[in-house]
Amino acid sequence: MSRPKPCRYRYLEKGRSFCEIAITERKYTTNEVTPQVCRDCQIPQILEDHPCVHLDVGVEIDQFQGRTEVSTFYTACKVTRERLTVLDACNPEHCPYFEARDPDE
Repeated sequence: MSRPKPCRYRYLEKGRSFCEIAITERKYTTNEVTPQVCRDCQIPQILEDHPCVHLDVGVEIDQFQGRTEVSTFYTACKVTRERLTVLDACNPEHCPYFEARDPDE
């Protein structure tokens, strides 16, 4: 049985796991993650589908009444400095700024 590739944004500290791209400015957000939170996160698939070095990503992980879940994710282009709500044009055929990310990152 093959194991999924570990998320590049997850890190460990004293036995707990955290998300490097978590946005924690709201009252009920957290950067601590559980395996279920990471399984539900869409960011790894987005990065696989749109492997551009200029794609910037973030997630809001809500923690409320003992439950933790990814509630929102964000994407933006570092070149145009605009938030992206649709990623259809984030590919080498449609974007003049597209630059492929190293797949081993």
